[in-house]
Amino acid sequence: MSTLGVSGKYGTDNAHFSYPESVALDSSGNIYVADTYNHRIQKFSSSGTYMSTLGVSGEYGSDNTHFGYPASVALDSSGDIYVADFDNNRIQKFTPTGSFEQYVTIPSVALGTYVISATDGNNSASSTFSLVSHEMAANEPVQTSTVSVDASNTPAFFILSHGISVKDAIQKSRGPVNASNTFAFFLLSNIAQKDMGNIFFSPYSISDAFSMAYEGARGQTASEIQSVFGFADRQTQRESVRELDSKINSPNANYSLNIANAMWVQKDFPILQEYSNSLQKYYSAKAENLDFINHSEESRGVINTWVENKTAQKIKDLLPQGSINDSTRVVLTDAVYFKGTWLTKFDESETKDANFSVSENNIVKVPMMHVQTGFKYLEDGDLKILDMPYNGGNLSMMIILPKDKDLSQLISILSSDKLNQWKSNLAVKEVSVHIPKFMLHTNYKLKENLSEMGMPSAFDGNVADFSGITGNMDLYIDNVYHKAFVDVDEKGTEAAAATAIVFMTIMGENAGVQPLEFNADHPFVFLICDNQTGLVLFAGQVVDPLSG
Repeated sequence: MSTLGVSGKYGTDNAHFSYPESVALDSSGNIYVADTYNHRIQKFSSSGTYMSTLGVSGEYGSDNTHFGYPASVALDSSGDIYVADFDNNRIQKFTPTGSFEQYVTIPSVALGTYVISATDGNNSASSTFSLVSHEMAANEPVQTSTVSVDASNTPAFFILSHGISVKDAIQKSRGPVNASNTFAFFLLSNIAQKDMGNIFFSPYSISDAFSMAYEGARGQTASEIQSVFGFADRQTQRESVRELDSKINSPNANYSLNIANAMWVQKDFPILQEYSNSLQKYYSAKAENLDFINHSEESRGVINTWVENKTAQKIKDLLPQGSINDSTRVVLTDAVYFKGTWLTKFDESETKDANFSVSENNIVKVPMMHVQTGFKYLEDGDLKILDMPYNGGNLSMMIILPKDKDLSQLISILSSDKLNQWKSNLAVKEVSVHIPKFMLHTNYKLKENLSEMGMPSAFDGNVADFSGITGNMDLYIDNVYHKAFVDVDEKGTEAAAATAIVFMTIMGENAGVQPLEFNADHPFVFLICDNQTGLVLFAGQVVDPLSG
């Protein structure tokens, strides 16, 4: 057995890789590797010797000699090479010698399991490839998505996608990610306007919980929730969440990442079977009966214990005393837990006390970690952006550090589009990194925030419409409780968060290169992202590492 590439080391040299996502073989046994984050396809002999490259190493581009995050490569029986050029929304075709031949632009090319077929009118050949990070259910019926090309370009080729059209795949696989990320920055901005200190939360936990609430919302209440969270129509939304939750919960030996949902209902309180079935089918949220009326505190304890168990005991007492009373009828809960080790760990002996500027007049000593190696890095105007992968490469922490030490302007420009732009422009550089160890515990009641963001109806007993839950307008949201935890040290990161939506009845209430410097010795924003889907799992700002 042997290895292609240099284990644990990013690089743009020949035979180095950065997030390789796909491998294909030709009839001679030559190996083609989609070196995704280096924007190229590398070819090796059957013995593992480097041979050639398609694309320009380390350069993102959209002309015929460049790729934008090529996610997969496939070959047909004639040896023609097909590259799923993800960010350029196209499939490029090359001859066996590597000469560009043609491309087809389609709405999306990195979603699903594909069969690429080529035909010149007499002979045909096909090859199948799966994009693991966006793979659809293989047992679903096959649908055909035909892509037209210029008749002068031969041979023509088309794509068959398992179980879902390419257009629908965009809406269902990318839509919820962009929507959740947009909500993440919207909420971060809202909280930061009131809280100048440390912030940490899981936007997806909140969004996932409200997707369950959206199932039962109707009228103006549904419209407001849909607008704030960027949800699609109800059927598309539920299917998107089921797919995304399934990907998040996929077992991985390199890290722990789990999300869980539940619904808690006052015993004998009538819930529509359709609503209960939808939560079970699409959210794996089984309805559990409790006696809120007669045993409020005991019921609160049951829910809090469930949250603790789903977050490795990191989130305790999500529901505070008094949050459950005899008017409570339904509680929707979501819990997410992550634990991962750095792909490149920090040496504990390198951790030293150093100054951290909380503000111009407040400098504190913090344990500052240090490592120097190749990281994806970008400077964008007044910002330094560092992407630090966890073991396995599917998840990473992105740290966004303003050079002028002021977070307010940074917070104001954060958006899903900006995040995608930064990710597209990151390149592997030799970086000398200094970041503080920190541990944060946060606790939010989100009623005021969400109302200000555009969904007041859900919290108003006079107008709230959750008739999709009970068949009547007899429920409103009393409050939304969210707790989060993160611990960042030399080994890696452990993070957890949980959300509870409490419904009340209306009847009550490189070597040799000078390393770049990334010294996070002043406030910064950080994101923990799932690189397979692009989802921001956790978001926060560190103003004082010692104030947990």
